[in-house]
Amino acid sequence: MKVRAIRNSYADAPPHVAWGTYPRSQNHLTEGKEYKVYTISFYKACLCLLVIDDFGTESFKPSWFFEIVDRKVPKDWQVNLFDDGDRLQGLIGPEFIVRDGESYDALIEQEPEAVEKMVKYV
Repeated sequence: MKVRAIRNSYADAPPHVAWGTYPRSQNHLTEGKEYKVYTISFYKACLCLLVIDDFGTESFKPSWFFEIVDRKVPKDWQVNLFDDGDRLQGLIGPEFIVRDGESYDALIEQEPEAVEKMVKYV
């Protein structure tokens, strides 16, 4: 799956996208640039896409920042659903990320083993 950035700040973001951010916060995305999507998450009622941002860091960004360029998803992607209240509801992506909440958290928290798996996957 591939997307193109159509925004790069939280200015004018709807409430479900802007939780916990400042309007001037930057997302380290370049408008018009295409990004490969590595996982899709459903978190706090927001659809987020895992991309490698302009700093070379894997980061979940709200889908509000993008338009889809290529809808095809990799054949190795899997789906998992979670009952985590108002937090993580679901993931679509490679098994090492979507296996369970701990695998997802390890990547979010930049644990070395999870980052190494991500680097190999990319």
